Amino acid sequence: IKSHGDHTVNLNGKHLGTSRAEPHLGIIRNSQGTNTETVQSRITSARKAIMSLLGAGLRGFNGTGPEVCSLQYKTYVLPTLLYGLEAVVLQSDEVAELDTYHRQNLRFMQHMPKSTAIPAIHLMIGILPTKAMLDIRTLSLLRNILAVDVPSPPALFIRELITRQLAMKGSESSSWSAHVKSLLSKYGLPSAAALIADPPSKGEWKKTINEAVHGLWTKVLREEARDKSSLQLFNLESCSTDSVHPVWQNLSCPLAIKKATVKAMLLTKRYPLSTSPTSGINQSDTCPLCKEDPETTTHFILQCSKLSATRLPYIRRIMDTCRNQKISVDLESITRIVLDSTHLTSPVSNHEETCRNFLFKIHNKRAIMLGGESSYILRH
Repeated sequence: IKSHGDHTVNLNGKHLGTSRAEPHLGIIRNSQGTNTETVQSRITSARKAIMSLLGAGLRGFNGTGPEVCSLQYKTYVLPTLLYGLEAVVLQSDEVAELDTYHRQNLRFMQHMPKSTAIPAIHLMIGILPTKAMLDIRTLSLLRNILAVDVPSPPALFIRELITRQLAMKGSESSSWSAHVKSLLSKYGLPSAAALIADPPSKGEWKKTINEAVHGLWTKVLREEARDKSSLQLFNLESCSTDSVHPVWQNLSCPLAIKKATVKAMLLTKRYPLSTSPTSGINQSDTCPLCKEDPETTTHFILQCSKLSATRLPYIRRIMDTCRNQKISVDLESITRIVLDSTHLTSPVSNHEETCRNFLFKIHNKRAIMLGGESSYILRH
């Protein structure tokens, strides 16, 4: 309820203080009618949940890999972050605050810098943006209201109330009912009237909304990725918001996580080559090792003469794989296959591991030649 102006209340001659915000059924209600305090409270609770999972491996290179971290995050952190928010209509700035915190966590789990393109953050680890997850929870709540599995006076009253609101509220309304109707239209789902007449089962509805939401957001993120120059090496047709990219799969130890991270940084063009935007505006484009050509991703992986001896044992196996699958062996095709195994026409056993080891070897050699220490040293 919005309150305009200050109101003074006295009881037995004593002034009663005025509260600007109070919790009710898990939602912090304030006099402005916004949910800012609720969102900030959820973020605080989610931070505590993450801290409690540090002992279970949700941390840096010496923890579990992104594939396992994503399961922990979806199981324990996301329910805490989004708890109860499906019952309210959040403003765009409130959703943005949630999404900023959510993306920060996804970057942390994947060891990616802040400059990484947003579509890559979601598509590589297979987790939706917060807005999409809130839409799933809101649509699930709608079904639970309309299909009263356990009839009781409160449940039947709420069903009758929402049914009336769905019939009366138009698109210009800011109510929850109007918001739900817009979501049904957005994802191409049955209308509110159809759901009232024939409510689906819980399992059937869960499958339907998951397919609709994941399908739409996968398409949206792929379209955004196509406009990003840093994501031109991705096989976007194989990426989705409900599966982990092969680069993060089957990581058994801290060293394997570090190898996969090098590959992921090259795939998203966040690796600090001399031609990369991350290298600095005063950096020369020339390869600092061979001093012959610009240090592009292809040059670093396949052409730099100073890395030939390190590259040779691996590149032979990779080229044999290309020939066996009748894939062109030009520089661009080999670069794509090394960085993203989904470019192969069919899966090849150990190809992902071979490419991780190859890229980490030349990364380590480059670091030592530039005066750094071995990348095989793991910091705890």
